[in-house]
Amino acid sequence: PPHLRQRIMSTRAMNRRSPPPSPPPANRLRSRGGGTGFRSPSSSSTSTGMGRTSAITLLDTNHGRERRLQRNIPLRDIQAAIKHGKKERHPSNRNLIIYTYQGQKHIISEDESRRLVTTMVSTIDLQLKYISTQEGAHHRRAQGIICDENSKIPWKSHSILIVDKSGSMRNSDVSGCRTRLGAVWLSIAQDFINFRLEAGTASDMDVVTIILMGEDAKVLVDRHPTNKLLFNR
Repeated sequence: PPHLRQRIMSTRAMNRRSPPPSPPPANRLRSRGGGTGFRSPSSSSTSTGMGRTSAITLLDTNHGRERRLQRNIPLRDIQAAIKHGKKERHPSNRNLIIYTYQGQKHIISEDESRRLVTTMVSTIDLQLKYISTQEGAHHRRAQGIICDENSKIPWKSHSILIVDKSGSMRNSDVSGCRTRLGAVWLSIAQDFINFRLEAGTASDMDVVTIILMGEDAKVLVDRHPTNKLLFNR
């Protein structure tokens, strides 16, 4: 029919006037699944240009391997620190680099072999609390009441903490502490003492005794009021 013939001729004319499709840009890549994506010419396969984390070269030294196993730090954690962590030069040895990442520090040689010199857990440092003159006076008064067997002022509570001091407590496998024993002291200071003081659930009349248990028992803290002085110990 005339109207269909006219439409076909019009379509052919438009196709002749249309420019050919431009080739894809150089930075347009085809994925394995058939899709496409963009990558800037200056970028690499990762943000650091190292490729896969597991492919990063790292050689254990005897000391580095011993410390890594002792502190239960997987090899991949160190590779991740090299790729994503903070990098700084060792202050006393310019041939060594310190990588800090996720609560761990790793000292590695700067050469291509990347020899692991040592690895450690970054420690959490607690700041001592300021003790005012009034707080010191309250502590001495409470201590006198607690130690006086004839005192008629009752205690509110007496918590006895028994801390393990066996050989396994020297293991370095707790984030933020050099040893398991250090983690116990940190937990007591932060969670048992400071948290209760700030929440108002403990006072000078809440008494704490700490016993260190190894081959024998040792009373480390004897009937101490729960206050800032106990936190500072």
